[in-house]
Amino acid sequence: MLRTLTLLAAGVSSATLFAQQITEANMPVVGDVVDIGIMDSMLDPGASGMGQTWDFSAATATNTGNFSFVEVAGSLFEDRFPDADLCGISWEGSHAYYDLDSDVLSQVGFGTLVAQAPPNDTALVLYSDPETVVDLPFEFGATFTDAIAGNDVAFNIPFAFTGQVMAEADGTGTLITPAGTFTNVVRYHLTGTKVGATTTTRDQYVWMSPAHRFWLMLTETVSTAGFPSGLTWWATDPISASVGVDEPNRTDLRLMNTLVDRGTLTLVTNQAMRADLRIHDLTGKLVRGTRSEVLSGYTTIDVSDLSKGVYLIQVHSEQGTYAERFVVQ
Repeated sequence: MLRTLTLLAAGVSSATLFAQQITEANMPVVGDVVDIGIMDSMLDPGASGMGQTWDFSAATATNTGNFSFVEVAGSLFEDRFPDADLCGISWEGSHAYYDLDSDVLSQVGFGTLVAQAPPNDTALVLYSDPETVVDLPFEFGATFTDAIAGNDVAFNIPFAFTGQVMAEADGTGTLITPAGTFTNVVRYHLTGTKVGATTTTRDQYVWMSPAHRFWLMLTETVSTAGFPSGLTWWATDPISASVGVDEPNRTDLRLMNTLVDRGTLTLVTNQAMRADLRIHDLTGKLVRGTRSEVLSGYTTIDVSDLSKGVYLIQVHSEQGTYAERFVVQ
């Protein structure tokens, strides 16, 4: 189980208040951008049960980033997951693909670029048995168990895996993060094992509110081949569940030319934005970086000093993260 954009979940603040359920309305939608504070360690999740207060106000972010949710069409791995409903892009540029119905949110795949020459520059998770992220509607005390299966693809070689995830909404109460205090929150505890080329285990806690879309906070430890890695993050400006997305005003960004033969790249956006641009070579080395550049309409980027080869451009803005490969001839 790779660290992906999975595991949105939770329930209600009281087992008797059935109206306060997590439903499809609490799932992310195209156009959502969730800014987060990040720590490279798992925090003590605190006690389970009803009426808890989880105080993480002293948590200090060592990094910041965001998750952005976009249409599958036009995303980096659209050809691999044409039947998905939603694509979520992490601050690291990884892409998770989801199916969302009124009764379940499932992850159907995952993709990210790695520092290798094509076609080995793509790492994928291809589910034959998708992973249930959360059954909907969901409330305190609810549980589910789900079998998963598929292939991890690395260096263009598939490695079969099987596994299982188990989840329980094990607590309700008040969550305090550096972003503020949130009441009527439900905590969701998920454990999972994935066995393939290596064995990966996960111990994860997520906090979510019926008043917001996406999660408020997550803390976890993922162990791969016996090596643990901790992670914590929280939404710094959570999105209200009542807020819609104005489709005509949603920002679209794309690279006009992925094959460079005249020394320039052209980015096009339908709205002006301020963004950081980064270009990496196949080794992962940062070969170009700019901060707070204004992109508007057509933006030309001089890459005439780059040697022939394959590169990755990343655009980080308040609207989300965009990543694309290009080739210098």
